[in-house]
Parts: sequence; C-alpha cells; structure tokens
Amino acid sequence: MAVTLPSVYQDGTATVASGGTVVTGQSTLWINAVLPGDFFGVHTGDPIRILSVDSNTQLTLANPYPGASQTEAHYEIMLQSDNGRMQETSRQLLETLSSGNNYAFSQLSGLSDTLPMFTGPGAMTLVTKAELVSGVRYDVQVDTLADRATYDGEAIGFTVLVSDVGDGRSAIYSKASLAAGDWTDPAYLTGPVGPAGPYTEITVGTTSTLPAGSNATVTPVVVDPDTLQLNFGIPKGADGTGTGDVVGPNGGVTDNRLVSFNGTTGKLIKTATGAVPAMHTLTTSANTFPYFTGATTAALADLTPFARTILDDATGAAMYATLGATQQLTSPGYTKLPNGIIIQWGRNYNATGSDFAIPMPIAFTTSVLVKLAVAEIAYTPTATRVVTIDNAGTLNDITVRNRDVVNGGSVSSPGDATVAWIAIGI
Repeated sequence: MAVTLPSVYQDGTATVASGGTVVTGQSTLWINAVLPGDFFGVHTGDPIRILSVDSNTQLTLANPYPGASQTEAHYEIMLQSDNGRMQETSRQLLETLSSGNNYAFSQLSGLSDTLPMFTGPGAMTLVTKAELVSGVRYDVQVDTLADRATYDGEAIGFTVLVSDVGDGRSAIYSKASLAAGDWTDPAYLTGPVGPAGPYTEITVGTTSTLPAGSNATVTPVVVDPDTLQLNFGIPKGADGTGTGDVVGPNGGVTDNRLVSFNGTTGKLIKTATGAVPAMHTLTTSANTFPYFTGATTAALADLTPFARTILDDATGAAMYATLGATQQLTSPGYTKLPNGIIIQWGRNYNATGSDFAIPMPIAFTTSVLVKLAVAEIAYTPTATRVVTIDNAGTLNDITVRNRDVVNGGSVSSPGDATVAWIAIGI
C-alpha cells in the first residue's frame, strides 16, 4: 500500500521580515519534514521556494519574501508532491552512498573483537577491543614530574606516564634522543583538576575595589559541594581620591597650555601661571631668543649676525678675535681691546747711553694716555738708578733717560740700562 505524505507543514510558528530571505521557526522540526523546493508563504498567498533547510528552526528562501512581516505567527509550507519528494530523497541517498566513506567501510573484513575507525576522509581501519580498553601505551608510570628523572638515560622512544605534572594533569613524555634528560613536550591525557561539583547554588561573595585601569576579576570559591561563591574585583574609576588619580579643572582652560599641581597631594592639576607659561605662548622663529619682559610676560629678541658669530665661537680666544681684539703675548708685547684701547709693555731692554728710544710693537693711533718706565737693577750699592721719560706723547716709541743718583746728591749717566716699561693709549 502506498504511503501518502501530507501536502502542507504548519507545526509551531514562524518569524520572517518583509523582503527578507531567512525564516526563523519556533517549536518547528523542519529538518526531517521540509525539503529544498518546498514553498513557504502559502498562508498569505505569497509562496516562495525554499532554497535550503538550515536547521529545525531556520529556512533560507530562494527570493525575498514579498508578504508582510510576521513574528511567531501561523504559517504554512506547501510540500512537493510525493513523487518529487521521493526524487529528492533518492538524490540525497545517492549523494550519501557516493561518498568514499561507504566504500571504505565496504572494504573492511570484519574480525572478532574489532571496531571500524576512520583514519581520514574515505579511509577506515579496524581497531581491536584490547586497544580501546587498554588505553595509551607507556613503558613506566611515575607519580610526579621529578620522578621522571630516574629514566633520563633511557633509549629513544622510551615513554613515561606522569600521573601529576604539577597542575593536576597527567601526561606522557618520550625520550627524544639518547642525550640524558632529552624528553619530548608533554602529551596531556587529562585537564587540570577543577573544583568540586556539580553546584546547585551560585552566590555572590565579596566585591573589592581594584586600582583604576586594571582588569576586572572573578574568583570562584567552593563553599560546600553544592555551593559556589563568586568574589568580584571591580576596577576603580579615576575620581581624584585614589593613588595616581589626577583631576583637572572643569573649565576655563586653554588648549596647549601647561599644567601645574594644585596642592601637595599630586591628585589635582590647574593651568600653570607665571614665567614658564609666558615662555610657552611665544611663537618661535629663526635667530631669536626669548627673554622676560615682566613677572608673567615674555618676548622674543633678534640675534644680529655679529651676535650669532660670537655664540658660534668655540673658545674665548676665538670670541676675543671676533670682537676685534688683537694681541702679541711676548716681551715686548701688546693687546688691543675691542674699544680701541692699546696696552703695550716690555722689559730687559739693554741700551747703551743715557738717552735712548725703545720702539713699541705697534704705534698708537691717536694719543698716549700714560707711559711708565722703571730701572730694574741698581748701578752701584751706593747709588739709585732712576728712569725718566722724554717725549711722552710719541706714538711709536718710549724715550727713556737713565740716571744714577749717588748718595749725597750727585747724578751721573750710566753706560747701559735694563728697563721695564708700560704704555697705554688709543
């Protein structure tokens, strides 16, 4: 006797948006009852072909739904004819049979106490019952990871099952080489030990405040075999009362202005005032330097090429030359200052005769300010040698006259003289 399938399916309710292609079911079992090619929407007179049956509670339509939107409302799906559904069912069966999995299974020769096992897509093998019930294979079992050291010198492939590697997990280690202690990475057999359970009650425990910016925490605490307590850690907000909190003024600030501490706690800031902010507001430009014009004001001044040259000098001597000064640091010698004053000097000038001119290293340009000469050595133990200067205004030499003043008042001219002298002019 032929079996007649129902012509519509309408169990549960459906939700669909106008213009949408996804239909969501409530209390529906579409996987075994609906096929692609069936029509959704016959209850509104807008049947749309079903493209795919995604799950017991979801359909995808081949075209946008033209009817009005509905939410968990009555619906009808018009099923294909029995012949069409049988053809679709046959097609699905043929697709299933055409996969390599069925062929792989057909190639197995069943043996006593064996089970088929996939080794890859379209590939199977037989596993003995002994392999399944015996668990993993290993050479020796120890309690802790430290106990494994007893077998550090074993051959390649020697395996040790460690019951507890330190965190409650079990793992197998194999010797990777003949080198002592060269073990492979652990192959874990179990996960870490978890808390006791199952729990029938979860309670909220303590709530602590964590530093601002840290991550929130949840710490489970086993109260008893039936109760798990959750302790929460909530990060603190930056309100200016905690360590490291900084709170600034609500208004009255200017963009890019400097800040300073407001008080001694380090938790409040304010807009900085005074000399430093004044400098901060300056718009700098090339070849300028800042300077203060008042207690809270500042300005920029230009650097002249001459000033920049002085600042570039690496030594005092270089700067001295930049200022226009010259010098000859010998005896006789001189130095010419930037303001034009020339200082000249000399010593140990030996001359014959009572009157002689001592040439100066350079000539004064305009006038002589002062000339001075002294005798360094007395002529006789009973006489005092003195030096006088003639022609004090001469610009290019210093003319001296030597005299020996003998005790008692007589004056005589020495045959030679040693004179130290200095002259200043412009």
